[in-house]
Amino acid sequence: MKKLNVAVLGLGEHQLKGIQTLRKNYNIIGFDFNNFAPGKKFVKKFYNIQLNKKKEILELCYKYGIVKSFAFNTEAPLKTIYYINSKIEKKKINLHHVQNKYLLRKKLKKNLLPVPKFFIFKNISQLKKLNYPFVVKPVFGSGSRGVFFSRNYLEFKRLFKKFYFNYKNKKILVEQYLPGTEFAVDGWIDKKCNITIGAISKKERSKAPNLFDKSLIINYQNKKIKDKLKIYLKILFSVLKIQNQIFHIEFKYQKNKIYLIDFSIRGAGYSVYSEILSKILKQNTDQIFIDMCFNKLVRIKKPSKELFYIFFFNKSQIKLIKKLKREIQKLKSFRKIKFYGNLENNLKIENSRLGHILLASFKMNFLKKDINLLRKIIST
Repeated sequence: MKKLNVAVLGLGEHQLKGIQTLRKNYNIIGFDFNNFAPGKKFVKKFYNIQLNKKKEILELCYKYGIVKSFAFNTEAPLKTIYYINSKIEKKKINLHHVQNKYLLRKKLKKNLLPVPKFFIFKNISQLKKLNYPFVVKPVFGSGSRGVFFSRNYLEFKRLFKKFYFNYKNKKILVEQYLPGTEFAVDGWIDKKCNITIGAISKKERSKAPNLFDKSLIINYQNKKIKDKLKIYLKILFSVLKIQNQIFHIEFKYQKNKIYLIDFSIRGAGYSVYSEILSKILKQNTDQIFIDMCFNKLVRIKKPSKELFYIFFFNKSQIKLIKKLKREIQKLKSFRKIKFYGNLENNLKIENSRLGHILLASFKMNFLKKDINLLRKIIST
């Protein structure tokens, strides 16, 4: 049987597992702004193009008779993906209220779901009489790019200038900072609106003013949070009219309430969705996503209770990680050290993730012991 043609936007290292799963049954026409993208070798035809060039990409999709376009575990091309699929399938696909952080919060507030105080930044005079601290972020975007924590008016002015390249010609969301631990949840809602939680992740975030993930405990077990999430997600997806989708949600849990921080219709990046969640389920999670995209009936296995700890290292730590590699590998829960490709480009970006260390165990006390040992090794 002749394979159908599909498009994939984004052929980076963290998309490889999804691309390799998809190519088993489909011919892939690939698009990426990087002419040396690692996924290039797995596609039938490659185009070196900026992923926001939606009309040009659509014309190429028509040329090759594309039946569906995909993006694996990345936010960047999703606007283009929705545009292409709506044209190909001749039906309206509108998730603007999900991608737009301001509109999303307005909708949550209207439907009485808890949200911190928020507004669109228009001019500096707005910020003189506010009750700080606040978090500042682009209305569109992901991966903590341009996100910063501001304790006062003077700090806001200084940091806004520093991160201005993230905000040029973009709307800016200012949001009251909620203290406490941040979590994430990855899962699926099927076409019958059944919700499956794949894993909850407990985050360790960097200190202010930058806010980015330093590490995650993935498949974190907390029955109280999980039960509250199930209720919250049911209301959330009903409000947003979402079904048959993958989801990645970041949130804070305070006083028995869920406060949404970020929401994406995609899998978590950096191996979390494609590799770690697949291990937790003992099922190919990329295949789940592909089947959902083709409106197929999906059966998702019950997640195991295996815990994973992922520690991200950056520019200042990479030499140390290489030097201490053998010592790290002696940890009982050690699974792998992964160095991300394209290090030369990533080294130019402050706080860019250059790789990760992965630990795993079925027992939290064993995992915590090795986490503490890992921190001691790295701090020496």
